[in-house]
Amino acid sequence: MDFRRYAKFVGVSVVVAVAIAGVGFLPTRKLAGVEGLWAMLAGCGVSLLGSWFGAVPMAMVVVGDKTAVATAALGAMAVRFMVVVSGALALALGTELERPSLLIWVGISYLVLLVVDTLFAVRMGQSKDARKT
Repeated sequence: MDFRRYAKFVGVSVVVAVAIAGVGFLPTRKLAGVEGLWAMLAGCGVSLLGSWFGAVPMAMVVVGDKTAVATAALGAMAVRFMVVVSGALALALGTELERPSLLIWVGISYLVLLVVDTLFAVRMGQSKDARKT
């Protein structure tokens, strides 16, 4: 497993998630109040966890093995999706969080973090020679 690249990915994804929450703070507070802010943070957190768990298969891939890279990419998508869906359902049905804000922010943060995940997967799929340039 490439721990250095995974740690860098985790750091970038945290920065992006904080930026997402920062951008959404004022509109969410205005439209949904303080309860909506807690739901927004929970939604972004669920997507962030999904992003972290979904990146593990890509971090474990053997560089240069195109079949392994493709398989890891499919596995990463499945893991990410299942973590986010199960986390969102658990929070929506098992807590008192404001559901509309929670689900809206799960969707927004999922899509934005998908860009970070895709860049990580592309980077991990490149050969070592291609990474140096």
